[in-house]
Amino acid sequence: MNVNIIGNKVFVNGSLLPPVPGAKSSVSLSQVGNRLYVNGYEYRNGRWKRTLRAILHALF
Repeated sequence: MNVNIIGNKVFVNGSLLPPVPGAKSSVSLSQVGNRLYVNGYEYRNGRWKRTLRAILHALF
């Protein structure tokens, strides 16, 4: 999986994802397997979802 962040837009394998809720100037990005975590949100089923796992990835 190739993840690019340009400004407040997130691209995965060249496809634009929906905007990340609560986008900031700084970004905390974690990729584990096929899961993507950005600023405490997990991209799941075509939308961003606030999950405990995503929050932990943002903190640590």
